[in-house]
Amino acid sequence: MSSLAKIKKQPARDIVASRLRENIISGVFKNGQQLQLKQLAESLGVSPTPVREALQILERENLVRLTPNKGAEVLGFDEQRLREHYELREILESMAARKICENPEGIAALKSVYEEAKK
Repeated sequence: MSSLAKIKKQPARDIVASRLRENIISGVFKNGQQLQLKQLAESLGVSPTPVREALQILERENLVRLTPNKGAEVLGFDEQRLREHYELREILESMAARKICENPEGIAALKSVYEEAKK
């Protein structure tokens, strides 16, 4: 039984953000579509607070644009944004790998973080 990992509870905002993110990336919510706080809260069966917090998370990820008293506009993905995302990720990941390899102690720390994340 020791191989079972503990179940970690996630805050409602993270669950809501994940669900909304999936719908934006998969194209269920279209570019330019307006998302209303109350409608989302009712559809997801949660109060408006975690939806508001989730939309703020998605705004930081550039998936929506928040407008006071109007809700959120879906920015979504297009081929250009996706290409730019992966090009930037390639640069950052290669820089991170280079930095880790410059410091052998960093590899042990990275492995520790990886093992903890698997739990």
